Amino acid sequence: MSSGARPSVRIEKLNLFDEGFVDIDTPREPWSIQLEVRASGTLDAARLESAIRAAAGSHPMMRARLRQRRLGEWRRTWEIHPDLDDVPLEVVDASSPDELAEARSAAFSECPPLDGPAPFALTLVRSPKGDYLLLNVHHAAADGVGTLRFLSSVIRHYAGKRDPIPDIDPLSVRDLAALVGSASMTERIRRGTALLEHLGTAATPPARVASQTGNRRRPGYGFVTIELDGEQAESVARRKGEGTLNDVFLAALARAVALWNDAHAVERARVAIMMPVNLRPAEWWHEVIANFASYVAVSVPPTAQRDFPKALAAVTAQTRRFKQAGTAGLLVDLLVLRDLVPPLMRQQMAALLPLAGTRIIDTTMLSNLGRLPDTPNFGASGGKVREVWFSPPAPMPLGVSVGVATLGDRMYLTIRYRRALFDAAAAAEFAALFRKELVGRSTRKERT
Repeated sequence: MSSGARPSVRIEKLNLFDEGFVDIDTPREPWSIQLEVRASGTLDAARLESAIRAAAGSHPMMRARLRQRRLGEWRRTWEIHPDLDDVPLEVVDASSPDELAEARSAAFSECPPLDGPAPFALTLVRSPKGDYLLLNVHHAAADGVGTLRFLSSVIRHYAGKRDPIPDIDPLSVRDLAALVGSASMTERIRRGTALLEHLGTAATPPARVASQTGNRRRPGYGFVTIELDGEQAESVARRKGEGTLNDVFLAALARAVALWNDAHAVERARVAIMMPVNLRPAEWWHEVIANFASYVAVSVPPTAQRDFPKALAAVTAQTRRFKQAGTAGLLVDLLVLRDLVPPLMRQQMAALLPLAGTRIIDTTMLSNLGRLPDTPNFGASGGKVREVWFSPPAPMPLGVSVGVATLGDRMYLTIRYRRALFDAAAAAEFAALFRKELVGRSTRKERT
């Protein structure tokens, strides 16, 4: 290449998870990831745009565009462009909580187009409490950890700080089969046993969250946010017993669904909660923007829904077995088999999901980002990050999902719901049930 020539576009195959999310995403049921922060100060839009460009320059998947499938091409491919042609940043004003809620809903109710300038979009919301920065990422390009890594890069570049990147090629490490696929017959047998156990459980249809004043014709998402201070967060942590903090979240959500359905005259059934599991190796656990989150399903039967301790015991027993059996890698093994099916048949299989949903798709989803590795800071003018809100998608028939992030000693929980399932009042009631089960006592009212 001659001096001064423009760098070329790099072509990369979608990994197994990327391909799956492209197949199941639709305009009505968008698979978008929500991540947002509130700065204590004011953010400059021009400076922010420069920070976004710089951050995208460090992370190839944030410059990816879905390439039109070529004749005979078995796997879809990404075009990794050398830079962004345009920065997808919108600036809006929100002088009230209601206006903020509408801005949030508008930002995350659609996925960024995969053939556009970037697989993400940002919204800067001017608010009396400080500026909110909303990051919407198409799930085909990245998982929750990857989304957090990109927003961290944007914040660091805005503040003029170093943004160290691990010394690996972030595109070449995206091969999931090489990373966590079964490496031996023993491992295949162990995972196969876990699959048979799951299929036995899945023979019983999962519970559906009872719809309350939702409008089936209304697209889009609404959100309820729950902030737990240090004392309340400590109360949650004390409830884990021999389990983990994540087990507490899962048990509380299962109980909330059961109690909600009781109140709406729906017979109890097993509550199945979809849970992402980070497959990144420990040396770059918080690094590399891509899809490395597999999924496992935790089932809480009616007999374990009677009280929180029973629900927690059921959850803890399952998550321990999942870890011992390497169940999170099972989905990768299954997707390797799916990858042997011709592309047209894969798309037809995805189209059948809504029909099979009442028996196969889980009740709800919970994703926990964990404790942020550092406290983000936009620098002198923008100030510290005071809030962080995160949620996975909640397509029907799930209709509701929960995202968790911890910053310092505070927990930030986001209830994301389809407006086809709940209106704002019903969502706030459901969130209150979840919060009470989580903390173990009544606390201040959620904000919608």
